[in-house]
Amino acid sequence: MHWAIVVALVIAIPIIVFPVVFIWYLNIKGIHETIREAHEQREIREAELRRKDRVRRLAGTGWQYIDAYLKSSVAEIKNRRSR
Repeated sequence: MHWAIVVALVIAIPIIVFPVVFIWYLNIKGIHETIREAHEQREIREAELRRKDRVRRLAGTGWQYIDAYLKSSVAEIKNRRSR
């Protein structure tokens, strides 16, 4: 090969490859950011579901019945005092 062709290739290859690599980097960065955000959203959603499940279990442990019993007992005591 002639020296002019070698110099042209040495100059042209980085000029052609740099934009390609830069756009590839931006695409990979965007994909990585999207995946990271999706994982964060899933963690937030799972934490919210765990919190709701915990509240549901507390509500189903009989607290409604205890509250109703205490309210009716307080009402009975008030009725007895008023007589």
